[in-house]
Amino acid sequence: MRKCKLTSCYKEIIGRTDKEFCCDTHRSAYNNAQNKKLFGGMSKRFNNTKSTYKCLQALYPLSKGVNPIDINTVYNNNFKEDIYYKIRSDHNDSDGKWISIEDYGYRQISKTEFLINKTKNNDR
Repeated sequence: MRKCKLTSCYKEIIGRTDKEFCCDTHRSAYNNAQNKKLFGGMSKRFNNTKSTYKCLQALYPLSKGVNPIDINTVYNNNFKEDIYYKIRSDHNDSDGKWISIEDYGYRQISKTEFLINKTKNNDR
């Protein structure tokens, strides 16, 4: 007697010998749980990147690379620091280190201020 592979199900499997689940719902639930274990961290990083991009997009009109923005304003707009962004160096800038997400870049210029700039993304 073969049982369904889903641990919370105790139904007997009827059908082909290589069948592992009693129904499509249980097969889907099992595979979703496996994918969540494997790829859960990736979706969290993607969501952090997306929220940071939206924050930069919203705050860009206030800064335009010239006007500093208070760090509290940045973090109150769902800014999430993540290590997976691209670091771009600007040869015209003495500090020269901007962190880029798509076409927006940011740089912390002091402990309490950020600059946000729109960049040209040539890597597409």
